[in-house]
Amino acid sequence: MIEAGWPSLFWHLRHVFHDDPLTTLVVRCEAMELVVALFLLAVIAVLIHRRLLSGSRTDRERVDPIQAEKGSTVPCEDRFDADQQEKQEDATEPVQKPQADVKKKQSDTEPSEITETEGTTAEKPVEIQGTEPAEATSSSIPPSQRGGRPREKTRLMRSRPNTRLALPEVFCQRRGLTWVVGVDDSNGRRDCKQWDELPAKDRIRPYLVFKLRSDGLFGHLVSRTCGEGLYLSVFPERWVLQSDGTLRPVRNTSMEGYVAGLLQMYDTGDSYVLRTTDGTQIPFETIKSQFALSGKVYDDGLDGVFGPLFLGAPPTIVAARDKALEQVKTLVVGREGSGRGRWRTYCQPDTSGEEILLPQELAKRKSGWYFVRIYNHRDELLESFDFRFVTSVKSIDIEPHSALPGPSGHLDIKVRILQDGEALIYPHDDRIGSLVRVVRDGEYLLPPDPQCDVTLWYIEEAPGGPVQLRLVLNRFRWGLGTEDTVPTEWADKEIRIERALFKATSSSCLWVKVPDVDRQDVVLAGFDRATASPCRGNKGMIPVPLREFGDSPFLTEQRGPAVFKLWVAEANGECMADVARVID
Repeated sequence: MIEAGWPSLFWHLRHVFHDDPLTTLVVRCEAMELVVALFLLAVIAVLIHRRLLSGSRTDRERVDPIQAEKGSTVPCEDRFDADQQEKQEDATEPVQKPQADVKKKQSDTEPSEITETEGTTAEKPVEIQGTEPAEATSSSIPPSQRGGRPREKTRLMRSRPNTRLALPEVFCQRRGLTWVVGVDDSNGRRDCKQWDELPAKDRIRPYLVFKLRSDGLFGHLVSRTCGEGLYLSVFPERWVLQSDGTLRPVRNTSMEGYVAGLLQMYDTGDSYVLRTTDGTQIPFETIKSQFALSGKVYDDGLDGVFGPLFLGAPPTIVAARDKALEQVKTLVVGREGSGRGRWRTYCQPDTSGEEILLPQELAKRKSGWYFVRIYNHRDELLESFDFRFVTSVKSIDIEPHSALPGPSGHLDIKVRILQDGEALIYPHDDRIGSLVRVVRDGEYLLPPDPQCDVTLWYIEEAPGGPVQLRLVLNRFRWGLGTEDTVPTEWADKEIRIERALFKATSSSCLWVKVPDVDRQDVVLAGFDRATASPCRGNKGMIPVPLREFGDSPFLTEQRGPAVFKLWVAEANGECMADVARVID
């Protein structure tokens, strides 16, 4: 029918409007055959075009002389693209010199890149793109190479850096109520559902131990518990985890047949035992920290989450035990947090002094949240720390104030953040920013609003990342509720309480709110100081049951209103406030 050609098709089209069904069917068939023929012709044309392009590219491909020495070939057009990209990079960063020139013209102020030549080792922290390094195993891979790109850099590699891990790293991450165990390697990050999906080198033991980050949500695999901190053990579900003879709770994991249990290794007396199905015991004991971070610290109460906050300069490492520094061979320092391609560097430090300095590249970043891992001469992890630092901020001062307010309530409090740089300082919440008044550069006035008692701020200085800072104003407040119900409204002035709420059958309770939930404050409550009763609480809430004061002479014998009071001990003495007036 195709051979009939276009005249036949047009002839049928002239009759398509007739009511002849047979004619309409013939026209439709010929139209379908025409469409199929055109499609086949288009496919043939595309195949011929690709064939011609492939032959042309093969003719143009030549071996790059630099890559030929390494036994690989690179098309010249790819090489040209890399060179063009490198020329653009040279506008913002210096061109890397050949290795021979670096050895001849090494600077006295900046150590050279870590290389191994003729048994000598030079020192230079080198940025490593990627995630955290894998932990020490039976292999001889040094910590500086774990998880980073190769140390030898070519011009082509600079323009196309490999940000994936050179070696697989096992990690754990909490997602909801489940601990996910996964592997991060050159193929990307993936979750493991079976034990056999883990690298063979990490399946030598039938269980895993992870050192968790300060926030307790992410961890990296370690060979053993090393130093104080929070750990996670992943073991077969038929095993049990015990502490002081008591079974410890476990969580589900992403791996079938395995559960996870937390190991809180903070005190020297903390110990855990894994008991297998055949009765074998695997102990975990707290090892006293061998090292400590030293520097100017501002205590904002977030050290348990992000590590201590250092002002003015990054911290240094000092020994907590005799001859501990002699064990150190390698330091790995990197930016903490989630995400890929985070900054990281390493060095082999000088351990001859009383302290170990962190790499110079860290100080150049000026701010951020980082980790430091300490490895020994066998490339085993000795200890790791999280910390924050801001170089330009020299001091953070909160104006002295009383925990209890005066008759008119709490007053404004001035906070001064002294810096000598150009760091950005701003509240985390825009609502707080609308309440805070800037007195002058670096001085902020926080009003007596309850929202401003505990505020979260950010301090950021390029090229580093933001640092979280918590400001706590120790301003007590109170409210009336029941023993089971905490009030939703808080006052800093005298409130009214009916006399009937002090009866022995009453469940009414005066709650005292302490801004700093980590404080273990004790308040004295009563109608006079001599008969006041101590009250304690936790997590920033102190309950004061009113029925315990129902037999006070101020209620049974005294006529007229009585005043209920609070006393709080402070560094410069004891303060008192009238919190409630009893009415009939």
